[in-house]
Formats: sequence, structure tokens, C-alpha cells
Amino acid sequence: MTETVSTRLLVNAAKMIHAGLPKRLSVHVAVVEPLTDELETVKALKDLCDLMI
Repeated sequence: MTETVSTRLLVNAAKMIHAGLPKRLSVHVAVVEPLTDELETVKALKDLCDLMI
């Protein structure tokens, strides 16, 4: 994985949360999905985010 979480991704997640989307879904859509398309990595990142939220 060569990408990292950028400020833009975090701001997008915050905008989604502010608009009323659940936090976990917002982070998954705005942060996890843009980083990789590898299913195993997506699952691991989603699990990590779920633990942190």
C-alpha cells in the first residue's frame, strides 16, 4: 500500500459525519475505500477503524 491518509480524506469523512452519516460508515467510505482495492487490506483497515471509533 503506497497511499496514506491525507487531510483531504479526513475532511471528507468529517463532512459526511456532519451531514448525518454514521461515523463508521463515513470513515469506511471516505478513508478506507480510497486507500486500496485489495479486499484483505480493506478488511484489516475497516477493523482497525472500527476499534478506534
